[in-house]
Amino acid sequence: MDREEFRYWVDYVMEDGLKPPRIVVEGNGVDDWKSRVSLARWLSRKRYGKLEPAIKLFSSIINVGVTEPEDIENKAWALSDLGLCIWLVDEDAAKALTYLDMSIELAESTQAEFHFITRGELWAKRWQLLVKSGNGERAINEANDKIAQEFRMGLKSNSYLFHSYELKAQVAYEQGDIHLALCHYYQALAFFPHEYEDMNQLGEIWENRQDNPQETFDDMQNLTHHEVCWDI
Repeated sequence: MDREEFRYWVDYVMEDGLKPPRIVVEGNGVDDWKSRVSLARWLSRKRYGKLEPAIKLFSSIINVGVTEPEDIENKAWALSDLGLCIWLVDEDAAKALTYLDMSIELAESTQAEFHFITRGELWAKRWQLLVKSGNGERAINEANDKIAQEFRMGLKSNSYLFHSYELKAQVAYEQGDIHLALCHYYQALAFFPHEYEDMNQLGEIWENRQDNPQETFDDMQNLTHHEVCWDI
């Protein structure tokens, strides 16, 4: 993407009345890979749905070298977004998985703490794409392998375990077995950070599972959000 096209998409976003991140507006423009990622992330939001230019921008950072933890996190996040955008535009699962796998490999190349994404979340995106592309059994098998591996870690708030059980819950729910879905979701929440105060509601919510399983499932989903701190 050249400077003129980059500027066009910056103006496009700003004309909508919302302010994109400062790095997009005041940074070094198309010459700065972080500016390109930020603009791509903005364009790929549902509000805009401009996935083709987002793919072009995300693709431009594939070969960017990163060493600092925050840059590793940013690039890993961008690669996962690239994979998902490709799936939405072309439904090319193999190509999309290539970038999701690159994202996972990069994120797991460091033990540094991330602030915006979790490594378990990246695996979850891979599994969800497998399910959507007709490879649900493979996704479940990978989640089971991850559960067996991560249980040995003994960590209370483990994003790998949370997302593994969450996937199993989602698949069971889509197959019409809501009671199995509830059991898997309850297991998932055992590994969600419990210092989050709304988790105190779990006991009361769980008691409602026989009388109203659908309401229980919805309430359990509503307990979770991204603004928590994980051990891993």
